[in-house]
Amino acid sequence: MGGFSMGTRKESILNITEIFTGIQGEGLHQGVPSHFIRLFGCNLRCDFCDSQYSWKEKIPIRKEDLGGIIDVLFLRHEYVNNVVITGGEPLLQNLKYLQKLITEREWSLEIETNGLGKFYKHINPEDVLFNISPKIHTEQYKSKYTSKIINKYLHYNSIFKFVTADSEDFASVLEFCQKFKIPNNLVWILPKGITPKEIVRSSRKVSDLCIKYGFNLSDRQHIIVWGNRRGV
Repeated sequence: MGGFSMGTRKESILNITEIFTGIQGEGLHQGVPSHFIRLFGCNLRCDFCDSQYSWKEKIPIRKEDLGGIIDVLFLRHEYVNNVVITGGEPLLQNLKYLQKLITEREWSLEIETNGLGKFYKHINPEDVLFNISPKIHTEQYKSKYTSKIINKYLHYNSIFKFVTADSEDFASVLEFCQKFKIPNNLVWILPKGITPKEIVRSSRKVSDLCIKYGFNLSDRQHIIVWGNRRGV
């Protein structure tokens, strides 16, 4: 990646932290082989973030070089046709040209976001699955979410993911979803943990509550298979 040259205008650059191919470990498309494009930068910078390196490691890629990157992904893994753009917070950057390259391949596209980026400016929201992970366990960030923000995502193809350790965390999720009228079937509960043992323990604590309220219980398959590390 370091061999790609930089452009001279800010709008011609996409700042990327890493690109890899793996398995989507969470949510609606859990288990689907996917290309991951992790973008640099975040507007929240949570203490508990598992990808803090995306705030520090920046590889500037020129717009005209993005097509070559997509071509390489295809040549290396021709049967993988799902792309996950993640971060940090990917919707701080303009993704329209990258989205164009992905849709020209007829690949499906997911965008993982905290919900506080401006997708209506930086992406064409049709034909995208938005994986929204509201940061509700920190009051400073929780207060930033409004009905206007949530309703824009509900207008498109979106799911909401919440990392949850126990019944107390679950109660916060339920309160948030009821406040913003998020349909229960669009909610995925992700068991908290950085080891398979911790994930199983958290799953046991919230599984009955998921059944009671009709929330989806996700695994965290990439951690189960490869552990809590980068590039998987």
